[in-house]
Amino acid sequence: METGPLQWTNHIDGLCSKLGRACYALSRVARVVSVDVARACYFATVHSLLQYGTELWARAADWQRAFRMQKRAVRAIVRVRICASARPLFKKLGILTLPSILIYQVAVYVRLNVHTYAKHSDVHTHFTRHRNDMSNIKHKLEKSGRLTHVMGPLIYNKLPSRITEKWLVEHTFYNHEEFISHNMI
Repeated sequence: METGPLQWTNHIDGLCSKLGRACYALSRVARVVSVDVARACYFATVHSLLQYGTELWARAADWQRAFRMQKRAVRAIVRVRICASARPLFKKLGILTLPSILIYQVAVYVRLNVHTYAKHSDVHTHFTRHRNDMSNIKHKLEKSGRLTHVMGPLIYNKLPSRITEKWLVEHTFYNHEEFISHNMI
């Protein structure tokens, strides 16, 4: 299958191959070590692979392949069957889901580049809850809405003011649309 310059198929293929090897090794290691040691091995292998460039590739059409591999790794840590739900395991182990890693990485990107986003402060200066929200980037194509700099303000504005990784772990989002539709109140 031939891919264009802006497609992530080759990257995700390579990533899933590496994740498959890491999941196998993790499942073997988890048989003989404690959950804490297996969790540390997860961060050294699977998590480090997943977080590299997440804000770029994790909205590709087949990002869920990598997420399935992550769920496989989490199940391996606690030695449960493949059919067990991974959502409570993420929370129990304190591990961010791939969509939560994406949310975190995009929020960090926006925070580091906050000067490039216009503020709503020119609309009103009186104190309101949304006074410091960033302006959303206008786009015509649906595909453009998945770009980091376009979806960044939407994600950033949606975050609680004191966001932490712990908050993302507690909510175990399974896709970024689930985060966007989450009621923060």
